[in-house]
Amino acid sequence: VTPPSLTVVGGDGQAGLSGQQAATPMQVQLLDGDGLPMVGQTVSWQVLSGSAALNTPVSVTDGAGNASVGFSYGNFPGPVVIRASAFANGVST
Repeated sequence: VTPPSLTVVGGDGQAGLSGQQAATPMQVQLLDGDGLPMVGQTVSWQVLSGSAALNTPVSVTDGAGNASVGFSYGNFPGPVVIRASAFANGVST
């Protein structure tokens, strides 16, 4: 049995100014083991490192299996790592 997958599909690799909202939200796609979108699933978001604030800690996948979260850059320059996870940390990216 192939497990579900959670893949970054948008918002990665961008840069911005301290205190400003990111131009593009982070977006992931959740697919089941057959590669089909998983609709209505909760995705949890967490800043693992760096200075940023998420607009919300959770979002729900849409009809294409996509979930997104907006975020603002914090007061300290440098890279930011944001984690998305589904199924109580069973699948993450």
